[in-house]
Amino acid sequence: MMGEVVSETIVAAAIKVGALICSVERPGRHHDVFNAMLRAGFVNRIGPEQQGFITSHGRFVGRELGRQIAEGADQIIAGRIGPDGVPYKAQHPQLFSEDVW
Repeated sequence: MMGEVVSETIVAAAIKVGALICSVERPGRHHDVFNAMLRAGFVNRIGPEQQGFITSHGRFVGRELGRQIAEGADQIIAGRIGPDGVPYKAQHPQLFSEDVW
């Protein structure tokens, strides 16, 4: 539609180390990014705070902002139930690639 505002969406799992951002195409997950980095010779420790996502606007966001963006763009896969029977969407403030693809 002409004039339609396209909201930001989550497009890839990513890991940010300093200024370096590594990602893989979806449906790749964070472990796929880790493996690609290892194959490329990256051996530094990667913590959970370095894991996030690339958005359709080309920016890296952490897991919590990623969750907000994915929910706003209606990207969360419906019907996922956690091991305790609670809908997964309600359980976590963070986004996981399993939530969106």
